[in-house]
Parts: sequence; structure tokens; C-alpha cells
Amino acid sequence: MAVVVEGQPLSSEHSRATASHALAAIGGLGALGIAGAASLGAGAIHAAAIGVHSEHHQALLAFTAVAAIQLGFGAVAFARPGRIVLAFGALANLGFLAAWQMAKTTGISFIDGLETVEPRQLTDTTAAGLAALSAIAVAIYLIRPHLAAFTRRPVLTGTFSVAIAAL
Repeated sequence: MAVVVEGQPLSSEHSRATASHALAAIGGLGALGIAGAASLGAGAIHAAAIGVHSEHHQALLAFTAVAAIQLGFGAVAFARPGRIVLAFGALANLGFLAAWQMAKTTGISFIDGLETVEPRQLTDTTAAGLAALSAIAVAIYLIRPHLAAFTRRPVLTGTFSVAIAAL
């Protein structure tokens, strides 16, 4: 089946160019692309965890709120928001990281379903790591928005960002 855009079929060569252009566009965001992708990945993990915690209403609401905030911030980060929105997203992700640490060490007594300490697992540790990565990437962007390490090779940075979100 051929892909048609504006009445013209796209060749496979054009499709490959479009994919690399998309990666370059994400990579051109530099640290913002990484921050957005990491927050999207963490939010997706929290969204998937909603069903696991459905027997406890407060835990369900907490995971829903965390997922919504992380997914929302991840999407907004790609639109180059202002410093206040970026700071909010970074602080939110740091707060979620702190809540994860609390859940794994002492439990969260004021949220039914999270009051019991549970061992660290791959998925929740990955979500915590992605939240930390998002906050760090925002900090880098706020301090040095055009850091060459992220923007010199936009396709590489874009590929890295997409891989992060796919975790």
C-alpha cells in the first residue's frame, strides 16, 4: 500500500528522509527533547501501573495524577515552553522521584495502597530514573540552552530521545 501525501505517492526514499528529518527535529530541541521524552516514558510507565493499583482508590488517583502530569509535561516540553513551565515540570518529576524513594523505604502512609514498603522493581526503578533524567535535562537546558553536546548531532540526539520514550 502506497502512502499518499497531497495526491502524490511517497517513495520509500522520501519516507526514509522524512523519518530522519523527524529525528533531527526532535534532536534539534537538544536537552528539551531528552527532557520531554524521558517524562513521556515515565508517564507511560505510571499510566500502565494504574490498573495494578486499581483496588486502592487513593493509589489509583495518585498514579493517574502522576501519569497525567508526566505525559502532559513531556508533550509540552517539545513545544519549547517558558522557563516557569520547565521549572514546574522538573520540580514535579523530582517530587515524583522523592515519592518513589519514600514508597520504597518507608511507605507512603497517607495514600491507601502505598503504605507498605515494596522492593524496587525494574519498571518503577526505570520510571524513577526517567523522572530524574527529565529533571536533569531541564536543568541543563535552563543553564546552557544550546549546549553543543546535544545539538551538534540532532539525528543522534533525536534517536536517543525516541529510544528513551520507548522504554
